[in-house]
Amino acid sequence: MQRIRLTKREKKVLRLLHNDCGCLDTYPYHVFSACVGSLERKGPAKGAWVSGHELASAELTDLGEYYLRDDFAVIEEPANHTKVWAMVSIAAALEAVATLVIKLIWN
Repeated sequence: MQRIRLTKREKKVLRLLHNDCGCLDTYPYHVFSACVGSLERKGPAKGAWVSGHELASAELTDLGEYYLRDDFAVIEEPANHTKVWAMVSIAAALEAVATLVIKLIWN
């Protein structure tokens, strides 16, 4: 499994969301909303966005709860479908070449 790396700020925001603290007065809003956006892309949090970049609310996902419960456990990164597609295409091309070579040899 490949580990999803979180920054110190992202971990702090996860803890804030877990404790239902939200964006504290001492924590800059722009940093909080940027971290929620990053966490949303990585999976541990979900944000409700208003007019593009304005964060209305945020909450932990099941993945975020798991990450906090198991003391920052290793989370499997989602598959990169572009790489998977490329590998399947290469395998299919190699199979086609092998089939062609075998047909030429046997005929």
